[in-house]
Amino acid sequence: MSSVKCRNYVNAKCLKCERVQEEMVRIGALVMCYDCWQEEFKGKDEIDCDSDLYNVTYRKWLKKYSKE
Repeated sequence: MSSVKCRNYVNAKCLKCERVQEEMVRIGALVMCYDCWQEEFKGKDEIDCDSDLYNVTYRKWLKKYSKE
């Protein structure tokens, strides 16, 4: 079973709100501020690739990230 791990990240723009904060959360290829990560990914430290959180939410943001 594979999963996407979430880690702390520094000095990057949030994919959702575009804020830049000292500490950010890296979700696989994506970077979001702590508030947006909580809102979109429920604060999960690891996202199972077979879950709706991955298949719906992560893929939605991955599409947006790919367009930028």
